[in-house]
Amino acid sequence: MQKWLDHEITGLLLGLLAPVIAFWLYVFLQYPDLSMMDVFSSFMRRKVHTHVISLAVIANLLIFFCSLWLHKEKTARGILGTTIGYAVLVFILKLF
Repeated sequence: MQKWLDHEITGLLLGLLAPVIAFWLYVFLQYPDLSMMDVFSSFMRRKVHTHVISLAVIANLLIFFCSLWLHKEKTARGILGTTIGYAVLVFILKLF
């Protein structure tokens, strides 16, 4: 079988990309006339950007459980590591 499917790096990449894709889909469907950066800067002005990041990371939950269901534990470990990294980022942004 393909070894790259069950690897921590694959999980890290999936964990990094899934929230960005989830946010992009939200912006594309909710605000079709604005760019992704315009919407995010609007969220920053209203000081809800940490909430938006936290909600976008929920996409990692889906791929985390799918990788566990497919017995790709190393990939799940990478996704979990990225999710913890996002949590640290949100915590730091909340402090400042």
